Amino acid sequence: ARQGAEFVRHVYLELLGREPDDHASFYAAALQEGRLSKLEILGGVRFSDEGKAAGRAVPGLKPRFLLTRAY
Repeated sequence: ARQGAEFVRHVYLELLGREPDDHASFYAAALQEGRLSKLEILGGVRFSDEGKAAGRAVPGLKPRFLLTRAY
């Protein structure tokens, strides 16, 4: 039920184990403007180089994220 910047902060904390950086404001704005979905933000953070290094699992994310990216 988190929205906007609160959602993005939660994603960073859970997937990267740290507070958001300047790039998080891009994600928050894109979410608010409807340019990105929560799924796209989760996938973008999780499958970034830093997200891969952190290795936190999100069950079911990869196939849904890849399908969204294909469209």
